[in-house]
Amino acid sequence: MFTSGSAGDERVVVRRERDGAPVFELAGVSPAVSADGKRLAYWRTTPNVGATDLRVLDVADPRSDRSVMTVPDQTLGGSVVWSNDGQGLLVATHSRETVGGGGVESGGPAQYDLLLLDLTSTPPGTRAAAAPVTGGRVFVPVAWDRPAQIASAVVTGPGGYATEYVTWNGTAASPFARAEVPRLALAFSVQASTDGKLVMMLEDNLTVLRVWPILDVTQAEQVRSASRISLFPIWRPGPSAPYEVIWGMGQKIDLFRYRTDQSTTLYTSTGGLGLAAVRPDGSAVLVTEGSPTSATPPPAPPTYRVVVVDVATRQATEAAPLTGTVRVLSRGVLLR
Repeated sequence: MFTSGSAGDERVVVRRERDGAPVFELAGVSPAVSADGKRLAYWRTTPNVGATDLRVLDVADPRSDRSVMTVPDQTLGGSVVWSNDGQGLLVATHSRETVGGGGVESGGPAQYDLLLLDLTSTPPGTRAAAAPVTGGRVFVPVAWDRPAQIASAVVTGPGGYATEYVTWNGTAASPFARAEVPRLALAFSVQASTDGKLVMMLEDNLTVLRVWPILDVTQAEQVRSASRISLFPIWRPGPSAPYEVIWGMGQKIDLFRYRTDQSTTLYTSTGGLGLAAVRPDGSAVLVTEGSPTSATPPPAPPTYRVVVVDVATRQATEAAPLTGTVRVLSRGVLLR
């Protein structure tokens, strides 16, 4: 499962893992896959306006596509993450009005909101997961542990660096809490484990991970790698004890076992390595290699070799290549 297309013509494409056979396509942006890989959320856009209609479907049955939230006038949809039980969505929305009146380049949206969307009710219920941020600051949703009534997000601004860590504790008298992020890190490197219990971020020096329990960033532990982490880490989904992280080191894909400091190389490439995705059950990693282009104009779309690496055996199997400008969803690999 991946996204493709240029601005204004984005599409969500679902294809089979090995042969690349298309399953279905959707016109939409900001897709998010549930932890079990079975459900997809995405924003359908209004022409010349942007993301206005949040929709959910079962990947096995695209006819189940339904609207779960439509934003009001002068509001647009932002990033989305699924709750750990697959029964809710943590959703960022923002004003069309911008600071300075000219879009992100002029300072970003005037207001950003963070909402909890409960899919177990009809119609789905919404409530605030944090007080709004203003002045061009942006919410990036991180996790929602729905059974424990805990949610989290980071706040970022110009440059994309995380500045604040925000939590919502539905069991507390004062549910919203903010804390300073302990080190400089890119906001979109912040990621929760699939059970919603732990959060990690990659520092801007690309050699240190920090990991903490979802409610308390002040307990962040430092995980230092032996060399530069070349690809954003991904928590390995599925039942794994201890927690495991998959990351890129130069031309290698490694499996790192958090709390044991053990590391195993899963795959070594000859060049142009990309860590694209992990199967929802954690059994395999999707790796891309290379990005050739034509030497004569117009340049041909880049084509990426795709390899599926079995985590248990480290056996690599060739899959259908990807062509064009695409972004593979981190838990978007369909099982065979």
